[in-house]
Amino acid sequence: MGTSKQMLSVNGHTLLEHSVNCAVGSQIPNVIVVFGSHAHDHQAALKGRPITMEINQEWASGIGSSLKAGLKKAIQSYPNVQAIMVLVCDQPLLSSVHINRMASAYFQSRPLAVASQYNNGVVGVPALFDRSIFSSLMQLDDKLGAREILNKLNQELTLIPFVGGEIDLDTPEDYHRYINGEYL
Repeated sequence: MGTSKQMLSVNGHTLLEHSVNCAVGSQIPNVIVVFGSHAHDHQAALKGRPITMEINQEWASGIGSSLKAGLKKAIQSYPNVQAIMVLVCDQPLLSSVHINRMASAYFQSRPLAVASQYNNGVVGVPALFDRSIFSSLMQLDDKLGAREILNKLNQELTLIPFVGGEIDLDTPEDYHRYINGEYL
């Protein structure tokens, strides 16, 4: 991206603030934010919010390392945690409503995981994982996210439609297209 994408402005907030606002505004009781590159700037931007902050010193090794850092912090901070939900900060159409739908689906039937299904059929984040598969998450390759685990769950995976979830802002071109309304 050439800059901290977490600090890009979308709809009057940074992408980081937007994601945290969605999580904090949902029914999820505890929010852990994992920081990597530019950690101190990102922490300062979220100062005073009701969140737990964790710095992933191994962030450069890949998204799997951040997922594992967050999971370790969740287990350490909340030993009785029954599930975790994984969010990223580059989905500008994320909402508390979507997060709540995922949590409700989990509490209704207790599947091993609940994942988002985008308009293009792709399954991804946000994704919620039951405690029974925490050990599988801890075995992830640092370079990979949890999609491989989601793809293996079949009947034990509940999918929740996420309209626009496929929109993620990974490049300057993605960001400019979104800002200019080309995705909508």
